[in-house]
Amino acid sequence: MERNLAQMHPSYFGLVMATGIVSIASHLLGFMWIGQTLFWLSVVCYASLWLLILARLAFFPHAMLTDLIALQAPVNP
Repeated sequence: MERNLAQMHPSYFGLVMATGIVSIASHLLGFMWIGQTLFWLSVVCYASLWLLILARLAFFPHAMLTDLIALQAPVNP
């Protein structure tokens, strides 16, 4: 578990974003049940992600700092 938390990739936020987008699209297309289910799944994933990020920051601050620095690097150096 510790290794997984230390190596957690920042792109897991994409799961939350994609779930929210599909939730909104489902709602707008009239699929209310699917939209509401995906919305609440997104809320749970978002809260869980924050807990994991805070735990990673508390236990592995160097790994977190390394990720933040790497995100600022140019894509095509």
